[in-house]
Amino acid sequence: MSSQNTCKKCGEVYTDIQEKWCKQCITNYLKANFTNWTSKKEKLDNFIQEMQLNIYDSSDIIFEWIPYNQFNDIKEIIKDDLTLIYSAIWKDGPLYHDNKVNEYIRKSNKNIVLKCSIKFLDEVKTCSTNLDDDEALLIYGITQNPDTKKYFMVLQDDYCKSCNKRHTNKEWCYSCQTNKFKFNFTNWTSGNKKIDDFIQRMQLSMNSGVDIPFEWIPYDQFDNIKVIDKDDFATVYSAKWKDGPLHYNVNKKEYVRNLNQAVDLKCVYESQNIIDEFLNEVLIYSKAWLISFHSDKISKIYGISQHPDTKDYIMVLKSKYCEHCSKNFVSNNNEMNTLCESCQIHQEIFSWDIYR
Repeated sequence: MSSQNTCKKCGEVYTDIQEKWCKQCITNYLKANFTNWTSKKEKLDNFIQEMQLNIYDSSDIIFEWIPYNQFNDIKEIIKDDLTLIYSAIWKDGPLYHDNKVNEYIRKSNKNIVLKCSIKFLDEVKTCSTNLDDDEALLIYGITQNPDTKKYFMVLQDDYCKSCNKRHTNKEWCYSCQTNKFKFNFTNWTSGNKKIDDFIQRMQLSMNSGVDIPFEWIPYDQFDNIKVIDKDDFATVYSAKWKDGPLHYNVNKKEYVRNLNQAVDLKCVYESQNIIDEFLNEVLIYSKAWLISFHSDKISKIYGISQHPDTKDYIMVLKSKYCEHCSKNFVSNNNEMNTLCESCQIHQEIFSWDIYR
């Protein structure tokens, strides 16, 4: 066994070789540290110790007793008969394992939430110390207000700074985002109430920041429009959408646009006279993409437009056609490519001839 795979302290093989993490050594360290802290409640101390010794992975949070004087900038978020919640900054911050130095270090000045509730310990048990757990709320430990004697859970900062409600999805607030879309309803119109109502319902049905906002897209937003397919019911064009679709930027906490997005425009003949049937097809596209778990085999639909001359309505879809030859992509990997398989082969042969 390579010496790189064995713990320098105990000589045993690392529990996690890649992270150079030894469960036995960290649990021994935590046990030795039990005498250096106390909540002054035996039951609570035993609970925290049990949580610490249940650590299984280098990425797990080390559950701690955290002195209340560790918190700065404490602000009330929610207060009712059942719950009291504050936002705060944890000066020292939580411990995390750094495999470069092979030890635990702290992330200082961490934004956290302090939550006090009637069923305190029961609620603590529903939280998680596993950073990979996307479902449960992450918990760093427990503290106590020295004046009120109330116990608080120290939780990940999962509350919206604008409305003080919990994020519906990671760093995405349903309440705030839907209010922004509602406020913007007066800034656009298709000229048809049924179409407008449909688009508004689609926008308000989003569940996370991953969802692409459905839009009314003016036809003058499209450049380089070319026919790529047609039949008795519709014509499909390739085009460039100048502004491009919206997507949620987690760092900026707002929607931004992907400029000059390649799209397909499916123009359905006489759709202005069969709006219900047209909207039903739009809904089928949207649901099929969601059910397929965002598969590239199903075209993502960005919104609706209208041809200014024929007045036919248009479905604006993510492009599935090669920009060079207008053929449908053979590979499912067109997220990363703008060339279909036949164009890639042609390009490879052409390059080979040049450098032969």
